Amino acid sequence: MFNKRLKMELKAQQAELSMYHQMEEGMDAQMLSVTLDADYRLIRANANFIKTLGYTSEFLLGRGLDQIVPAYVKQLDCYRNLRAAVDRGDSVIDNYRFLRVDGRLAWLRAIWYPIMGEDGKLSHIRCFATDITDAIELSTENAGFIQALLRSTAVIEFDLKGHVLTANDQFLRG
Repeated sequence: MFNKRLKMELKAQQAELSMYHQMEEGMDAQMLSVTLDADYRLIRANANFIKTLGYTSEFLLGRGLDQIVPAYVKQLDCYRNLRAAVDRGDSVIDNYRFLRVDGRLAWLRAIWYPIMGEDGKLSHIRCFATDITDAIELSTENAGFIQALLRSTAVIEFDLKGHVLTANDQFLRG
């Protein structure tokens, strides 16, 4: 009877929290997931992240994010935008390059969520990602193939009315 409103409010909050836990567990089971502290050091990596990059959790935990990305990536917009968004407290999504244990690149489509503490300061950063390496490599391979064809084949492009839009050098010389 006493505090009935507070008990109902607590029950509603517990149900909402349970829903969020279920969503997070589902995403963690299906996606690559990593958590960084406010200094961008890895404090948690799920099995999918570990498997994709090939590191052990012992190697990853405590390391800075910049230790598993190629040096040149730190100069790219995706990396700078990540830092700027986190500084503002905003989520950000983009394609990111990571180094696998064998030195090969892993391309991840990742969304980063800065999590603020009750004091309003950055507590940690959650990331959920999917491995898009195969798609990126296939796209790069296809682009190279198309460029090779354009260099070695006469190509002309028309609009639907029959007007010439473009013609490559091979066509013009022919």
